[in-house]
Amino acid sequence: MCSTFSSYYLAIVPINASVIFLIIRSNQKFYIQQQERLGEFNGYLEEIMDAFPLVNLHQQKENVAKEFDKYSRALIKPDASATTRMNIVFPWFHFSKTINLIIVIAASAAFVYYKVPTGGIKPLSAGVVMSFTLYLFRISDNISLLLEVINGIQHGLGSIVRINKILALVPQFDEVKLNELDYKTGKIEFKNVSFAYASKPDKLVLKNISFTIEKGKSLALVGHTGCGKTTIAKLLSKFYVPTSGDILIDGQSILKTKSKSWRNYIDTILQETYIFNDTVKNNLTVVNPNISDKDFNDIVEKTSVAEFINLMPEKFDTVLKSNGANLSEGQKQLIAISRSLIASKPISILDEATSNIDTITELKVQHAMKYLMKDRSMLIIAHRLSTIKNVDEILVINEGEIIERGNHDQLMKQNGHYKKIYSLGLNDTKID
Repeated sequence: MCSTFSSYYLAIVPINASVIFLIIRSNQKFYIQQQERLGEFNGYLEEIMDAFPLVNLHQQKENVAKEFDKYSRALIKPDASATTRMNIVFPWFHFSKTINLIIVIAASAAFVYYKVPTGGIKPLSAGVVMSFTLYLFRISDNISLLLEVINGIQHGLGSIVRINKILALVPQFDEVKLNELDYKTGKIEFKNVSFAYASKPDKLVLKNISFTIEKGKSLALVGHTGCGKTTIAKLLSKFYVPTSGDILIDGQSILKTKSKSWRNYIDTILQETYIFNDTVKNNLTVVNPNISDKDFNDIVEKTSVAEFINLMPEKFDTVLKSNGANLSEGQKQLIAISRSLIASKPISILDEATSNIDTITELKVQHAMKYLMKDRSMLIIAHRLSTIKNVDEILVINEGEIIERGNHDQLMKQNGHYKKIYSLGLNDTKID
């Protein structure tokens, strides 16, 4: 008879659990929406924190508060939808589970009380019913726990879907069959390169870009924000590969070369210099711990880093605060240039810092830049026109296309887009 009651209970509970499982599974769309809204909310919050002085200056607090409220409500909505559904289905499951348990226990108790024979076997005893009931409780509790775990997994899958969307922007390759880069002179070639992000495959952000950087030469990219300069730099670093066309180093295709091998010869200086909570020397040598003291001292002298570091209490053993809180913007830029020189890679990509620095530090940065550019192939994303006066070639980018090319003097004679930007920039203004 216990097997009959078990069959009844174990048929009813899984049916209810299956219905609830389907509801939980359908919640995944709300969890995905929640992660997307959270990304938008965090992006807006970061933007407002960065622009807070401007918000105060222009008395825009009310408008910002309204926007904040809009993003907050958008974030809450999918979470509220999923939570409401769970607040209905879980109590219903526990209620139906309890009712079924009561039915089984009541029927078992009746069989014991009235000593009903069970298929020719002696009547059920109270001890058997108690053991049977205990097992049913354990089974139902485990099913409840399983459903809660599944709900948690669905919530986690929403985050995974969001992460996968980001990862999908960077093409993944099986590089086992690709070649090591046989570096010779460092000649860089972009051949009719076009590119579209995976998230918007029909929208080309670069269109038929072609240029060459010979060994030891420099090329600067000029253009307004969003024109494609950073995408070119990321392509050269092999964070992406071209949608069409090809990129070559010494005649070897980026499509046929392993990423690690390709990047072994390329150094990138970002706009924001990351400073570790460590000594000055460790911050500089993190890219090349084996550099000799002679080479190290030579670099920090030529880039003027030694000049301000030697004024610190512990000199190069001074511990810097996280993100360089005890350094000026100009000092961080000089450290970034020194770090690149210490890395000693033959190709450098410079995404020039946009922060304002004083005139004296600006001259020191320019001097360090000249030292950096010596005997290196350089790709510069330019934000100050004064930086690129002496580069070998300048490309003016607009909406993903090269609209002008030449050196500074040639472009000024063309009386085109570059001259207009340069004239408006008053020789040293940022051009982004």
